[in-house]
Amino acid sequence: MKKKHINIIGWYGKNNAGDEAFRHVFQTKIFPDKELIFTTGEDWRPGGRTIIGGGDVVHKFYTQHLPEGTTVELLGVGLGNYNEATEALKHLKVKSAVVRSKADAEFLKCKYAPDLVLQHLEPVEVERTEKIGICLSGWRDENMVARNIIKEIGRDNIVWISLCNDANHNDVAMNENFVRVFGGEHWFGGSTEDYLQ
Repeated sequence: MKKKHINIIGWYGKNNAGDEAFRHVFQTKIFPDKELIFTTGEDWRPGGRTIIGGGDVVHKFYTQHLPEGTTVELLGVGLGNYNEATEALKHLKVKSAVVRSKADAEFLKCKYAPDLVLQHLEPVEVERTEKIGICLSGWRDENMVARNIIKEIGRDNIVWISLCNDANHNDVAMNENFVRVFGGEHWFGGSTEDYLQ
């Protein structure tokens, strides 16, 4: 008997380490023996399960390709703007949801799990170095946070880490600015496994 596929809808194949970490966990930990189709929605295939996640992907950009009445599961998602999320889901049947913020869980009346990826990571042996890696992706007031870090630990041996290797991504631009203003190195690019380590 042919096994059914699972459509997993999110920001996949775009060189963003956070999203590729979700792919890694889905493939190796959650659904290791299933046929997975990772798509931003346009390559959705009928006849299998449909999961939206992980990440902040409850948006019409991802759901617009799904036919009216499609049953979906939300897994490891953030809702972002509640009006936009409601609009994105209104033509779908949400079978189950696990969201990554308590506020989102209260809004949807569903389960809460803070980070799908971190829950499934195994300990990794790393070399001790004199450098400290700092990732401020998604933080509000990044400049203030960066200043406070510099004030606390100094300027030496800092590596600013971007979660995306797209030179036009605001993560990359922010960290390039940090290098100019605060000093240190900027690291981006590499595989999901590089980021996870």
